[in-house]
Amino acid sequence: MQRKQGYRIRQMGIDDILSIARLYRSLYGEKRTPLLGEALAKKKPTEGELLQTEIWWFRDLEKGNPIASVAEADGEVVGMCNVKCNWPGSEVGHVGELDMTVRKDYRGIGIGKALMKDVMDRSKKKFTLIQTYVMTSNVPSKRLLDRFGFKIAGTIPRRLRRNGKYYPDYLMYKEL
Repeated sequence: MQRKQGYRIRQMGIDDILSIARLYRSLYGEKRTPLLGEALAKKKPTEGELLQTEIWWFRDLEKGNPIASVAEADGEVVGMCNVKCNWPGSEVGHVGELDMTVRKDYRGIGIGKALMKDVMDRSKKKFTLIQTYVMTSNVPSKRLLDRFGFKIAGTIPRRLRRNGKYYPDYLMYKEL
């Protein structure tokens, strides 16, 4: 497979809604692998079902939650990273939850690192702690998180069930 090289990182906007839905749908081709750390619905959603979810998510974006960036290549979104407060206005409103996805044919060329740097830099103004889950078998993602100073808080056994088998996750965090 020839590796793609050219991309740019930019802030996510409402115009990215369809591209983000397509990016998430593309992950279903990898659902059989335990390395795919993204928790997916048991059945591949239609583009319309994903759009409904994304519209709700983008309402939060308009309110300033989450902090989100995309990687764009050849006119399409090939990666996204965001930090979102799951309980704004609460006693845990200072905690952000990190989520990142890069399309398979664009992995390994620095997109994840560039997305993380952009989102982490912007998160310092809003959050004091960022947490995320990563599968213990997902060495590339754990290595990236390590590079950004994330620490393991603990291991959560059987957090993900895929194809009838359970997988453990690390709960990782970084204080800003």
